[in-house]
Amino acid sequence: MRLFSPIITLSIILLIQQANAQTLPRRINVDNLGNVYIVKENKITKFDSENKLLATYSGKSQGYISSIDVADPFRIIVFYSDFGQIVFLDNTLSVIQGPIALNNSEFPAPTLVCNAPDKSIWVYDKQWHALAKLNENLQTTLLVKDLHVILEPDFAPVFMQSYGNNIYLTDPRYGLFIFDFYGALTRRLHLKNIFYFDVENNTLYFSEDSVIKAFNLLSLTDIKLTHKDTLKSSFTIKNNFIYFINSNDITYNKLKLSFK
Repeated sequence: MRLFSPIITLSIILLIQQANAQTLPRRINVDNLGNVYIVKENKITKFDSENKLLATYSGKSQGYISSIDVADPFRIIVFYSDFGQIVFLDNTLSVIQGPIALNNSEFPAPTLVCNAPDKSIWVYDKQWHALAKLNENLQTTLLVKDLHVILEPDFAPVFMQSYGNNIYLTDPRYGLFIFDFYGALTRRLHLKNIFYFDVENNTLYFSEDSVIKAFNLLSLTDIKLTHKDTLKSSFTIKNNFIYFINSNDITYNKLKLSFK
């Protein structure tokens, strides 16, 4: 059998990344201190609540950033899915640890990563259809495999977030799936075509036809919002504000959420 050389394989990956970069949306995150993070390809820009630039980070050698999690602003997770690597940053966007390879015999194809409240991290692996929890030392403390058996044969979540003691995964074709602290499925919501969401105060916020929608996770009912503007960029919700990236792709704006 003829094998690709490491150089050719790396070149193919970089070409794919360059193609994907043309369609990668700019992403925005907000931490508990009100700091705002804008992610563009392999760069993170951090602003304070007054739009003042605080810090930048660029990790070109790891490729394009797939996601960041700022739930802990002093231990930010940066995930590079193309290489299955994570990097930990401090509040100045300086590297604490990493890059660390997650793709090994235990997780051959990690595709989603997010924070857990106890300094652990959650990992979803698409090859094993597995949800795993790793402690602060990145040792596996929980592993639930073959989720496609109890969910859907071709289950393929595209976004994951933890809130409280729950973990939320969305597959736009099948809905939102909620797991508890032990990795057990507790609820399935048939809310489809959700590619990104935020959970805050037991409310699920998501975009439908570029309009923000809200869903109460306790009463399982829609929440009426007065905000009906069409968003032309990615968004995030924090303390009843919608944050979104301005058209210049550099600064951000925010609008107060109001309810009917």
